[in-house]
Amino acid sequence: MITWNLTYNKIGPIGVFYLGEAVTTLNISGNDIKDKGVEYLADILRCNKTLTTLSLSDCGLEASCTQRLADALRTNNTLIFLNLSYNQIGPRGAQYVGDALQNNSTLTTLYLGNNRIRDPGVQFILNGLRNNKTLKQFELSGNHGDCVAIGVNVQFRNDRTLTTLDLRQNQIESTSVKYIADIIRTTTSLTTLDLDFNTIRDDGVKYLADALQINETLITLCLSRNEIEHCGVHYLVDALKNNTTLSTLILCGNKIGDIGAKYISEGLRNHQTLTVLNLKDNQIGSIGAQNLVEGFHDNITLKQLELFGNHGECIAVGAAVGLRNDKILTTLDLSQNDISPRGIQYVADVLRKNSTITTLILTHNQLRDSGVHCLAVALKDNSTLVKLHIGNNQVEDTGAYDIASVLRVNTCVKYS
Repeated sequence: MITWNLTYNKIGPIGVFYLGEAVTTLNISGNDIKDKGVEYLADILRCNKTLTTLSLSDCGLEASCTQRLADALRTNNTLIFLNLSYNQIGPRGAQYVGDALQNNSTLTTLYLGNNRIRDPGVQFILNGLRNNKTLKQFELSGNHGDCVAIGVNVQFRNDRTLTTLDLRQNQIESTSVKYIADIIRTTTSLTTLDLDFNTIRDDGVKYLADALQINETLITLCLSRNEIEHCGVHYLVDALKNNTTLSTLILCGNKIGDIGAKYISEGLRNHQTLTVLNLKDNQIGSIGAQNLVEGFHDNITLKQLELFGNHGECIAVGAAVGLRNDKILTTLDLSQNDISPRGIQYVADVLRKNSTITTLILTHNQLRDSGVHCLAVALKDNSTLVKLHIGNNQVEDTGAYDIASVLRVNTCVKYS
C-alpha cells in the first residue's frame, strides 16, 4: 500500500509515527496529531525518499508546528505537494515557510489558505519565493490583505502556461492589485482576467492600466462591481490607446457616470480592437449617452455596447452602436426598456442603412406617435426588415397613419 487517505479519524502522534515511513501519499487532514505528531513527520521528511504528497489540512497546527515542518523541508527533495490549509499558522508560521522555501526546488504545490496569515507574514513568503522557479500552485485564499494577489503572482511567474485567472469575490483591494499588475506586465500566456466583485477602486485601476500599456496577450478584462469612478475609467482609456489586444472590457456596476462616459467616448473614438464594452448600471444619464453616440460615430469594431440599467437614452444608444457594427445580427429585442421617442431616433438612424436585421422587437416601451414616426421614416429606405413588433407603446391615430404610409412603400415589413 503506497497511498493512505485517513481524513477525520482519531489518529494521534503515535499513529503518525507508524504511518509516515510506509507511504508515498499521506492524507491525515482533520486529525488531532498535535505537536508530537508533527515532530514525527518532520523527522520522517528529513530522511524519507518516498513521500511525495502530504495533507495536514484542519489539524489545528500553529506556528511552532510549521517551524518543525519548514526545517525538514530545507533538506527534503521528494515532497512535491503540501496542504496546510485551515490551520492557525499565522504570520510567524508564514515566516518559517518562507525561509524554508528559499532553497527548496522540489515542492510544486502548497496550500496555505485560511491560516490567519496577514500582510507581514505573506511578505515573508514572497521574499522566500523570490528566486523559486518550481512552485506552480500556491493557494492563499481565505487569509487577509495581499495574500490572494501574492499567491497568484507566484503561480503565474512559475507557470508560463496559465491562460485564465479568476479572482472574483476575493476581497482584493487597491494595494493588492500591484501584484496582479506585475502578472499582466510580464505574462506571455494570460488571456482572461476576472476581478469582478472586489474593491480595487480607481487607485487599483491605475496599476492595471499601467501594465496594460505593455501587455500583448490579455483579451478579456472583467472589473464589475469594484467601486470604480470616472478617474479609473480615464486611466483605462489612456492605456487602451496603446493596447492592441484587449477586445472585451466589462465594467458593469461601477460609478463612472456621465464624466466617465465622456472619457470613453473621447478616448475610444478611433479604437480598432475593442469589440465588447459592458457599462451596465454605471449611473450614466442622457448627457453621457449623447457623448457615447458622438464618440462611437466612426467606430466600426465595437459590436456590443451594453448600457442597461443606466438612465435616459442609454439602452437605445447601446443598441444603435451594436446594430451599426454587428454585420451578422438578425434579431434585436429591445422590449420593456422604457425607450422614449428620443431614444428610438438613435436606433432609427442606424436602421435606415442596416442590411441584416430581419426582426425588431420594441414592445412595451414609450415610443408614442413621434417615436413611430422616426421608425417609419427609416423604414422607407430599409429593404431587409421583415417583422416589427411595437405593441404597447401608446401609439395613436397619427402613429397608425405613419405605419400605413410605410406599408404602401415597403411591402416587406409586417407590423404587430
